[in-house]
Amino acid sequence: MPLNPVADGNLRGISKATCLCLSVIGLSLAAARGQADTKPASWQTLARCAAAYRANAQIPDPSRPHGMKMQMSDVSKDYEAAAEAAFQRTRNVSASRSHDAVFAYVTKRTEAFAKQSRTQIEHFMDSCPQPSN
Repeated sequence: MPLNPVADGNLRGISKATCLCLSVIGLSLAAARGQADTKPASWQTLARCAAAYRANAQIPDPSRPHGMKMQMSDVSKDYEAAAEAAFQRTRNVSASRSHDAVFAYVTKRTEAFAKQSRTQIEHFMDSCPQPSN
């Protein structure tokens, strides 16, 4: 009669594939639980990211393709839109008020980022969350 390794408390009979599957499922559940607990980024965080991407796009570099500058500008706009949505949601104000406040904040922060090196700006950009509205 074959032994049941699980019932006997002896896990040696479980295949490596089964262990791998169980590990992957466990990690997936842990990741999903962690994502559910994560708070959305603040409007200030999103606006700072918009400013960093805008400043990076404005760095003069003849070796940088135009398409890359456009991509940086587009990402900046995505962060700015997400910041406006977050501002409007958390402050319960009109879209117009939200746009004006975030635009002013991003403009001021862009000036500050423009004084930094590209490496410093890119280091900051690496810490930016994904923008979402």
